[in-house]
Order: sequence, then C-alpha cells, then structure tokens
Amino acid sequence: MNYNAKDIDLLLRDLKAARALLIESEKATELANERQLFFDKILASSLCGIYIYDVTSGHNEFINSQYTKITGWSLGELNAMTSDQFSELFHPEERMQVLSHMQEVIESRANEAIEIEYRFKTKSGNWIWCLSRDIAFDRGENGSVLKFIGTFLDISLRKSKEEEKRLLAKKLQQTEYLESLGVLAGGFAHDFNNILMTIMGYAELTINELPSNSNAIKNLENITNASKHAASLCTQLLAYAGKIQGVTAEIFLSEIVEQNKDLLESNVSKAHHIEFVLDPSLPAILGDQSQLLQIIANFIKNASEALDNNDGVICISTGQTFCSAERLEKSQINIPLSAGDYVYVKVSDNGIGMEHEILNRIFEPFFTTKFIGRGLGLSAVLGIVLSHKGALFVESTVGEGSTFEVLFPIINPQTKDDLKLS
Repeated sequence: MNYNAKDIDLLLRDLKAARALLIESEKATELANERQLFFDKILASSLCGIYIYDVTSGHNEFINSQYTKITGWSLGELNAMTSDQFSELFHPEERMQVLSHMQEVIESRANEAIEIEYRFKTKSGNWIWCLSRDIAFDRGENGSVLKFIGTFLDISLRKSKEEEKRLLAKKLQQTEYLESLGVLAGGFAHDFNNILMTIMGYAELTINELPSNSNAIKNLENITNASKHAASLCTQLLAYAGKIQGVTAEIFLSEIVEQNKDLLESNVSKAHHIEFVLDPSLPAILGDQSQLLQIIANFIKNASEALDNNDGVICISTGQTFCSAERLEKSQINIPLSAGDYVYVKVSDNGIGMEHEILNRIFEPFFTTKFIGRGLGLSAVLGIVLSHKGALFVESTVGEGSTFEVLFPIINPQTKDDLKLS
C-alpha cells in the first residue's frame, strides 16, 4: 500500500494523540492509586472505627481495622449475624433509640451527619460507650439512601469521668444538705433542751413542796419523765450536729465490745442470735466509750428490726484493715481522710435489706421506715463518727441483708493530737 505524505502526517498525528492519551491514562491511574493509598492510610490511622452500611442487604459493606480493634468483631463475624443478633449488640436501654437513629439516617434527605451515643457489646462481652456519626453515602434515583457511612468512637472514659463528676456533685449536695440540717437541728436541740431543763426543774421543786399524799405528784412525775424523754431526743440531735463533747480516752474496741456483750444483746429480740467475731490484738483508738457503744447499739437495733420476727443472725466483728483513698472517698461522711490502717467495727445481718432510695436517706434526721420511730438513731451515729474523724460505709441488698461498717483512725505519736474529739 502506497502512502503519500499527507497520509503519513495524519498517521503520525494519530499516533501522537494516542500516545498522549496513553500517558494521560497512566497519570490518571497513578493519581487514582495515590488517592486510594491516601484514603487507605486515613482509614488505617483513624482513631475512629469507620463503617459503610448497606441498607438493602442490612449488613456492613466495610469496616476499618480500628473498628475491629475497638469492638473485637471482624466484618465476616458481623455479617454472619441475623438482624436480631446484631441488634442485641446495642444495650437494652438504648436499643430502640439506636434503631430509630438508623431509620432517621435512612429517611434523611439532607446531607448532614446525625450523631448518637449508646452502649455497644464488644466480642469479649463488655459494654462500651460509643459516639457514632452517620451520613448518607449513596442514594438511589428517587433520593432514597442505599448506603450510609459512619464513624464509631469509644467514649467510655469520658462517660466514666462524667458519671464520677455527677456522683461527686450529688455527694457534695447531700453533704451540704446534711450540714444545713445539722446546724438547724443543733440550734433547735440546744435551745429546746434549756427549756426542758427549766420544766423539769420547776416540776421537781413543786414535787418537793407538795405533801407526799398529793394526787398532783403523779402528774408532775409524768411531766418530768416526758421531759427526760424529750431531752434524750435533744441529745441525739446534738450528737447528729456534732455538738456533744465526748470523754476522750484511749480505747481498745474489741475490749469494750467484749465487756458490754450483755448490754448489746439486750437490744435484740430473743429470736435473733448475735455472733461476736472480735480481734483481741487491735491497736488503740481515741474516742468516747459511751458514744462508740451507742453506735454499735444503734446498728444492732436496726439489724434486729430488719430481721423482724424471723430467725436470723447478727454478726458483730472487729478488726484492722488498710483503707485506700479511693474507698475513703465513698464514705457516708465527706471529710478528708488519709489512706492507711484503720480499726473497724462491722455489724451485719441477713435481713430484708434496703432499696437504693431508702439507703440514700437513712442518715437524715427524722427519716424512718418504721410505723413507730423517731428516725434519729442513725443520724446520731453520723455525728458521732464525724466527731471521731472516722469513716462510715453501708452495703445493702434487698432480700439478703445489710452491713454497717465504721472505721476509726489508729493512735500513733504523730497523729494523737490531731485525733482529739472535736
């Protein structure tokens, strides 16, 4: 075939154009590969789990390595689950909220991310808090969402700190509330006690001036007895307010419990049995013996009432323990205490236990769950423990019983002056 010069020029031009297209194609492929590598690196280095959910199949089309690292689940394991099995990975308390969120994303017409916080079950069985942000990724011709892409971030630590902050604020609020009640109760009890002393004084003077056969003497004695009863309530209120001055002495806790077994057993029904588990080698603490016995007697009385008329066991134990700063922060009394060794007395029962709502209020003055009762016993305990610079813990489970535990600082030469009762 003969080619003239014109044909050769045309052929060369076509070859140049083809070569240019080939070069352009190679550059485009190289650019695409670079972009793919760039996105792969982003997906691999992201702190978030990333997933693409296919609405039609109801399965994840893609998850990155961080998603698997956070949850423990591989793409194959997730896609092998039924829809019901997959939904069980969402915590029961947020499950319906998550499913509604997914539906909201699917029905969304706007190209904006929608976020949600919920708990997710990892492959190990633990629940983690996560923050997800989802946005439509692929739409059909009618605008319906075919796929959406989402990010998955573990926020368990943040949630834990938020909960700690909430509990601390609640404890501080409760402390301020009880302190306010203490100021009110202390002021009222002090003034009212003075009035009662006046009433009892005049009643006794009148009794002494009356003939021994006077019918009025019995009435005046009733007035005196009622005033003494009211005065005992004032004493409990003053104890709650920390206004009772104790007789400070070195005390061996097991020893005073041992010496007063009969007195303590008189606070319980004959149907109930008290077990004493006392450590005879405890170091000394600084305190008021009568006030410490009042603490134990109140615990025993409440334990006996929790057992009701059923057979049951109340255990009084003493010992020495190391208490961490973390545990001391959970004390019912919000005062700064240092981690270290403490002497404890613990009273446990296998009675009816208490619900959480009741447990939160048992130390409030005048709060009681009894048909007959003043609700001052445990309030007085709170004030006594506070004046002894101790810690107070309560554990209770409905149907299983309750345990009251008080910790007292041990005497040593460096802290002896600091431990004097306030």
